[in-house]
Amino acid sequence: MQQPDKTLFFLPLLASACLLLASAVHAGLQGDSVSIREAWVRKPVPGAAHAAAFFTLHNDANIAKQLSGVQCDASVARVCEMHQHIHSNGKMHMQKITEGLTIPANSDLRFSPGSYHVMLLDVTPAMGNMKTVELVFTFADQSTYHAHLPVKPVNEE
Repeated sequence: MQQPDKTLFFLPLLASACLLLASAVHAGLQGDSVSIREAWVRKPVPGAAHAAAFFTLHNDANIAKQLSGVQCDASVARVCEMHQHIHSNGKMHMQKITEGLTIPANSDLRFSPGSYHVMLLDVTPAMGNMKTVELVFTFADQSTYHAHLPVKPVNEE
């Protein structure tokens, strides 16, 4: 009488282990995502050359994520830059952020009036009529996140 092949016994166990591992890896990758909320672009007043975007970015990952920049389409503005308000000697001024910003693990990074914000410089005349503006966030790991922000007049913020 022939002995049963032990390989046939272990194949289903190996397949189950692989499925469990793949599920765990997939869950980990899903946690490495960024989402946005409380987002809007302040509609420029007629004749204004600039606009500002405000939002909260949330990092679902178990590790910090480094935000290195933000872009917008040329149909919106010539350039988009991350800025922060600095209070110095009783005065407030804006400063461009050149080193990027860290979104802590499982946490938020808030861009709000009087703090971090995105400046849309040299906005196009068409921007004032747009309902939404797409921003593309770039991270140090070369990943990107696309978000469509509603354009709101200051009295609707």
